Amino acid sequence: MRGWRLHPVQSVAVAGTWLALVGSLAPGQLALALLLGLVVPPALAPFWPDPPRLRHPLVALGLLVRVLGDIVVANLQVAVLILGP
Repeated sequence: MRGWRLHPVQSVAVAGTWLALVGSLAPGQLALALLLGLVVPPALAPFWPDPPRLRHPLVALGLLVRVLGDIVVANLQVAVLILGP
């Protein structure tokens, strides 16, 4: 079956989300998070589309730099508003 292979990133995300939602690192919760992380992603894999392909990585890098720059500028503007007169 195509969908029953390991999905490490999704498994860690599911387990981490579960632990964050319950707010506990008790052994039972850790075991349940491990079980959910191993079962949920492969069970849902047939419903996921094919992963997107990055055709122009330099364009994506430029957009990332632009977004990060906008975040820095916005934070500086907020800091000036808060710390200003």
